[in-house]
Amino acid sequence: MSSSSALTVFATHGYVTDSMEAEFAVPEIGFGICVVIHDAQVQATAIAHVLMPDSNSNPTFARLNPYAYSDTAVPNLIQSLHRISSHYTDAEAWKEALKRFKVYLVGGSEITPAHLNSGDATHFELNLGRLVAAKLRDSLKAMGLQDALEALGGSGMRTISIRNSTGKIVIQEAGQPEKTLLATPTSTN
Repeated sequence: MSSSSALTVFATHGYVTDSMEAEFAVPEIGFGICVVIHDAQVQATAIAHVLMPDSNSNPTFARLNPYAYSDTAVPNLIQSLHRISSHYTDAEAWKEALKRFKVYLVGGSEITPAHLNSGDATHFELNLGRLVAAKLRDSLKAMGLQDALEALGGSGMRTISIRNSTGKIVIQEAGQPEKTLLATPTSTN
């Protein structure tokens, strides 16, 4: 699905668009997580490639790179979505938009546990992806968004493509069949 004109989203970066023609490509998603927020009604998409769970670990870097952290990426994406579209100008329209946003989390590859001491049964597990995912879920909930459709875990690197006009997300992983994520529309009453 990805075309040569797709905007590449690298680690610690985020983008928001309401251009129908926009397409994103996110290469090499490992332990980091790509969060996608899509509004099919107004064809707006917000996307970030998040690497770390908590901005308190490096406030200076977080201030300069808000999409790098779970606790700052989601609020920044939501604020940018709110600013970008004339469809969200009044409070009621924004409230309805928050209810209909479709949210996706992709990535979070798990790193194999490493033994601290080969003679010791205890081991140290480095699983940053799980921490990032947990914090992203907390951030989404705090912003009043619905639960995300998730494609998390595993041990491989993924590349994803997102087309704004459809909200369709295509996931490619070496040795695996291509996977498509597309939430079914829900009605807003």
